[in-house]
Amino acid sequence: MAALCGWMPHFHLIALPLHAVLLSGVCYALASGTLTLLNKHALDGFGFRCPSALLCFQCVLTVVLVKACEKLGLIKQLQPLKMDLILVW
Repeated sequence: MAALCGWMPHFHLIALPLHAVLLSGVCYALASGTLTLLNKHALDGFGFRCPSALLCFQCVLTVVLVKACEKLGLIKQLQPLKMDLILVW
């Protein structure tokens, strides 16, 4: 698909130690599971009837937290959005 649009991603392969890969996987699984359980609790437990609003709030919070981590130097600078990349997605 990327070749059809004239955009090819540039991957920089970095050999990570096995423990770093496993830790990343475990953190992703924990975050994903926690988010699923919290959404279920918010929608069912509190009788919240606006799942789209909850999703919007989570997306905005994610952007704010990632940008804060970037400013604090916890993660490297993010790649700026480019129209050709947006069109691919």
